[in-house]
Amino acid sequence: MSKLKGLIATSLIFLSASSYANVNEHVKESGNQFYIGADLSMANNVELEVGNGSAEESSDLGYNFVAGYEFDTHRVVKPSIEAEYRTFGEIDNSGSSSSDGDAFFINAKAKLFVLYDFGNIYFAPMIGVGQIDIDVKDSANQNYSKTETGYQLGAEIGTRLPQGVDLNLGYRAAFTEIEEANLTLTGFYLGARYFF
Repeated sequence: MSKLKGLIATSLIFLSASSYANVNEHVKESGNQFYIGADLSMANNVELEVGNGSAEESSDLGYNFVAGYEFDTHRVVKPSIEAEYRTFGEIDNSGSSSSDGDAFFINAKAKLFVLYDFGNIYFAPMIGVGQIDIDVKDSANQNYSKTETGYQLGAEIGTRLPQGVDLNLGYRAAFTEIEEANLTLTGFYLGARYFF
């Protein structure tokens, strides 16, 4: 009887160890793969600096769509390149004008995974360059539109699920210069990616 108990205990230990080892196989063994995704951007902030003066406003919710390709360079380091369409939401400048904007960026990102017995978490710094489009409507109903080259920096944390889905939370800031003004667009985002 004691031999049977010992055999059962040993079997349970090996089974539990192998099940823990398999928790993150989908991260370690993921190959080169395409992905698509979307983000909901919130707590957006717009800062405009002209000379020595500056103004800061909050904007509505925005959204982002991404499509990219992730490279399998290491079992816990996954660099990727992606195309992103981003909207900033409407910005009301204290009744004197309103503006909205969108952008198209090409981003480079590297996901750095930390694997645990119960799952995984990643940290991903990101840099991108692209084109920012801003439309302004002033109190006299005059419309102005400007398109400028810009860049963005950001970072996100997330987790990869076995179903080929990443869930993430991040922060990013986009920077551009429109004529004499420096424009900074910042905000948090919550999103998901599907890999195929």
